[in-house]
Amino acid sequence: MGLDKDWGLTGAVTCYSEGFRSGGGNGSAGSADSSMTPYRKGHYRGFPTFMIEAGCSWSLASMRAKAEWWFQVSNHTVKTVLLAKLDESRRTITLERWEERQQEQIGEGEAEWVAACQQTITISDTGSNPPVYRVTGGDLMLNLKLLLLDSSLQEEEYVAMTIDDFQDYAERVFEYALGRHAVSR
Repeated sequence: MGLDKDWGLTGAVTCYSEGFRSGGGNGSAGSADSSMTPYRKGHYRGFPTFMIEAGCSWSLASMRAKAEWWFQVSNHTVKTVLLAKLDESRRTITLERWEERQQEQIGEGEAEWVAACQQTITISDTGSNPPVYRVTGGDLMLNLKLLLLDSSLQEEEYVAMTIDDFQDYAERVFEYALGRHAVSR
């Protein structure tokens, strides 16, 4: 399956509580650092299903709260939020993959949605020269059935970012973030 025709980059869009790219609402709006949404026959299919929140100055706790906010404001259309937290002083990047699941309904009323971190990946600069990055937590696995809103896909169909991908990613992030501070090794 080629994702280029099934999944569209929507970038750093502003989303409102009343819908995707619409004005108004109840004043609740937010912008992710990047986002993607299912794409069919030249049209985006509504609110993004995948959001990326990246931060250096934000606390991880506030980033987690923002992940939960995305699930709620999208009326559960956002399926995965990836948090990317850079800690310059420790020279680490923490990635958390958050997903929301509907709990089984007990008794009357609506089933409850619960957001939880499904995977944590830590990338550490070992301080060696040339740079070497240690990646723990394995490959990042993104469930295509959730992201493409396609019930015909099997639960086991994933797109993966590998440890090699993360080492390349870390090299670019640290080069940019630490390079402007003239850090010597």
